[in-house]
Amino acid sequence: MRNKYFRLLFIAVVLFVIFGYFKLEAEKNRKKGLSKGIVEFYKTGKISIPDISAYIDAYVEEDYFSENILQNGDFSNGLSHWAIERGQKNIFKTSAKNQFLITDKEYVSTPYSLKIIAEELPCRLYYSKDKDVRPLACPHDFTQSSIWMGIRSGTVIEASLYYKGAGPTVYICLLQSEGQVKNLDMRMINETSAVWKKIEISKLIPQNGRAVALEITVNKNQPGRVLFLDDIKIKISSGEN
Repeated sequence: MRNKYFRLLFIAVVLFVIFGYFKLEAEKNRKKGLSKGIVEFYKTGKISIPDISAYIDAYVEEDYFSENILQNGDFSNGLSHWAIERGQKNIFKTSAKNQFLITDKEYVSTPYSLKIIAEELPCRLYYSKDKDVRPLACPHDFTQSSIWMGIRSGTVIEASLYYKGAGPTVYICLLQSEGQVKNLDMRMINETSAVWKKIEISKLIPQNGRAVALEITVNKNQPGRVLFLDDIKIKISSGEN
């Protein structure tokens, strides 16, 4: 009787180990497939992972703006909810010399604004769902990045901000349901401004739109190296007339 018990226990342990191994291997293969897809995206702009929409659903909420608004657009809480990039191997690579400073010397919404000193270009800033300030190695990798906000197709995204100094480029980036990333819309300012000016973008989310990201960049072809930002907002509407 005891031998029978030990045999059953031995079989149970063996089965547990086998099933655990296959589960671990499946998870490794899933991550390998996803990593391969991200590498493929950087090379070709496309991702061919089977059922990529399921991967996106696992990492990105369905509709961020149904319960949230853009936080700290006036920089009253420092750099909370804003992310900079610290890319590697020439992918989204930004110099550590670039400075992102909170100042009370210039502002639209009291008492602060953000002062960007772009020592090396391009110099990129992203809105982040995370409160904590942290650098992003690969902003477009939705499995690692906090910049992607789930959004419903057919809605309209309206983004606005005030700037002074160097001319910025403002992007609304779109993550499509099949995994591709593209610029939904952009505004490039090709002149510096000695006074505060407002930039506005309004765009309909297409049927394959899955998530959006807000990027503000000082590019190499733009004038000036010191940029002030303030009063950044995002509004979502139904898109119906």
